[in-house]
Amino acid sequence: MVVLGTNGRVLMLQQGGHLGILKFARSNGCPWDTQTCARAARGGHLDILKFARSNGCPWDTQTCTSAARGGHLDILKFARSNGCPWDERTCANAALGGYLDVLKWVRENGCPWDGMTCWMASDQGHKEILQWAHDNGCPDLQ
Repeated sequence: MVVLGTNGRVLMLQQGGHLGILKFARSNGCPWDTQTCARAARGGHLDILKFARSNGCPWDTQTCTSAARGGHLDILKFARSNGCPWDERTCANAALGGYLDVLKWVRENGCPWDGMTCWMASDQGHKEILQWAHDNGCPDLQ
């Protein structure tokens, strides 16, 4: 679903993903920002993310963080292959969501991590992720 948020910017809610509505809103002058890409990533809407990026919508580390939290490896691969930045929160959010496959992929591809990864896995009861993170050198939370 696309809605107009505060200041008239385009927001995509996680539950939706209607490309036609986004195109209509944009053609009628509705602005967008980095949250547009982040929300598309969180909802798993690769078509919307591709449209937004091909039409100049900015993104930042929240795009990768949101994709990781939603377990959307295809979106992470697209984002990274197109220069989207990531940071330690990407790993932490993969752990939060319980997505070991995503965590493994981001680490294999150079994503940094910190103690929040283990903390998130522990907090959510994801024992397999916590064990894998410890076995692979994840630092402790300081």
